[in-house]
Amino acid sequence: MFSTSAYTNIIITILFSLFIILLCQHLWDYMLDHFSTKKTKNLVNGQLEKYKKLMGIIKDSEQEPASYISKIEKEEMNQDLENFLKDQLSI
Repeated sequence: MFSTSAYTNIIITILFSLFIILLCQHLWDYMLDHFSTKKTKNLVNGQLEKYKKLMGIIKDSEQEPASYISKIEKEEMNQDLENFLKDQLSI
């Protein structure tokens, strides 16, 4: 079906395409290495500083947390919970 020259043309085309792709890749890597500045992030020290800042805030606020629910509301909720549990257990 195909002649020998057709197979050689296909193989030459594939090899030439791979050569062009590899050449472009090496050119791209060369340009990135020589014409761009590398950015480095110092992740360790940044995280340590944030941790120390949070620990300082926690140590400074070692007072009793503000209560948003009054004592009366707490007692009512406890009573409602006890009534609910009694009703559920009695069934």
